[in-house]
Amino acid sequence: MQVIFAVSDLDRSVTLYEQAFGWPRNERIDYSNSVELLPPGGGSLGLFEESGAEPADLPDGAVSRAYLYVRVDDVGDAVARLEAAGARPLGEAAPRAWGETDAWFADPDGNVIRSRTPRICAAASARAAASGAAVSRD
Repeated sequence: MQVIFAVSDLDRSVTLYEQAFGWPRNERIDYSNSVELLPPGGGSLGLFEESGAEPADLPDGAVSRAYLYVRVDDVGDAVARLEAAGARPLGEAAPRAWGETDAWFADPDGNVIRSRTPRICAAASARAAASGAAVSRD
């Protein structure tokens, strides 16, 4: 799957996503107005510079109907990296009733990012503990 965000300043956006997540570029995409980043586990994030792209108006606490959903090992670390890279927090990182912790951000063009620490499935955790294997996250 690929997500493509329209951005008004390609260099600024590439810098933000590279700094926040450390994803490498797809070297096969070599266009002056488009970059593709490759998250681990597959898929891609395309950034396409479109003249006239304007930020979405998202007040604090609001959530876009579509957003980039990124699983991270540590939401606190992701929050620090996103803020340092120039993303705007849309609320505080918070634990959810279903066992995850997440945080919402907007990039400078208003594209929304949700970073979350995946919950550990109780059944998988019990099986792993019984077998001595590592715990997997979903």
